[in-house]
Amino acid sequence: MARDLRLRVAATKIPPHRFLKDRTDILEGLDDDLFTALIKGEYDGLVDPSHINYLYAACKAEKKTHTRRQSKEKTEIPSAKRDKIKDEIKRTGLTISRLLKIHPEVDINPVNVRLVVNNKINKWFEKEIDIILSLYAQRPDRIVNEETILQTDKDCKKGKSQASLKSTYIPVTEDMVQHIKLEASRTGISPRTLSTASNYDGNFQFIYKLYCGHQKSIAKDKLDTIYKLYAQLPDKSGNLKRGCRNGYTQITPDIIEEIEHHIERTGLGIYRFMNLYGLNYIGISNVTNWVKGRAKSALKEHVETLLNTWKTLPDNYYIKIIPEMSAHVKNEIERTGIGVHKILRGNTEAKKAGITSSQIKSVIECTSLKMKATMVHQILALWNDKPNKS
Repeated sequence: MARDLRLRVAATKIPPHRFLKDRTDILEGLDDDLFTALIKGEYDGLVDPSHINYLYAACKAEKKTHTRRQSKEKTEIPSAKRDKIKDEIKRTGLTISRLLKIHPEVDINPVNVRLVVNNKINKWFEKEIDIILSLYAQRPDRIVNEETILQTDKDCKKGKSQASLKSTYIPVTEDMVQHIKLEASRTGISPRTLSTASNYDGNFQFIYKLYCGHQKSIAKDKLDTIYKLYAQLPDKSGNLKRGCRNGYTQITPDIIEEIEHHIERTGLGIYRFMNLYGLNYIGISNVTNWVKGRAKSALKEHVETLLNTWKTLPDNYYIKIIPEMSAHVKNEIERTGIGVHKILRGNTEAKKAGITSSQIKSVIECTSLKMKATMVHQILALWNDKPNKS
């Protein structure tokens, strides 16, 4: 009860010691001492229910009065003051939240002021807006130099300024990334191996971020060190990497590039290709790790089987669906009496190829402008070995 009463009184915005001061309808036996003890939960005796009901009713009435009084104090904020605050934020580099953190003595909610500035709220206390403007007037202009740029508050969704580069740092360019990738390909040395097999005293993850293009800036001397370490290493034939086990071969960038080329050329991803041609024993996750550079070596037989099988597949290109194709399928259905759904029933080869009834209908109705050539040829050949209807 004490906590509930305390919250109700706090909602009225009236200090507890003044809550009963100006009231003329106070019940007998209810005074300031009893009221204070009830709020703090220090009263141990029996409480008269009429006193509690009276205090609840008084809190409700005072809250309504405070709300009406507050709504009268809110006025339309001129657009000039909204724009002025926006200009001050740009001038000082301080958002409203950061400004109020500098002045903790000011009891203003930055969220409400931000809503006013962004035209989300039309009416608010103009006195608070004036206080914000006076605080901004006391702040100097934002200092922008080669060493630092004042960073705005994280709550600001637009115009986030980033720390400028230190004088010894340079921005990472695409040429730098490509140079390190070429050196890694030439030597066969990954960032992890470079840091462990050399006198580089830094963290290999930094080089890896640079290798992946995630690093935005780098110290000039550190970049020169990485270049120098790679330049001192010989080509793959005499590198520092441990030799592969018997029967294994290294997954080189050339192998990765060849796999990616076959994926693009045939239109078949790793999962679908290995399922269609019975290569699951190699391991779909293993081949995925090859392409993503996570695996350094693999069984030579597996690599050769995969690449040789992929080489035999024809290029998969898109062709236009023409009326003659539609007429051919319709004639075949008429000749055999086997419809779209029935021709696919029990046809495991068609299911492996990914042929569906909707794709056949799109050929019949010419609703698809283009389709993969292999898919069209397989659809046109579905009825070839079916006899004429009796």
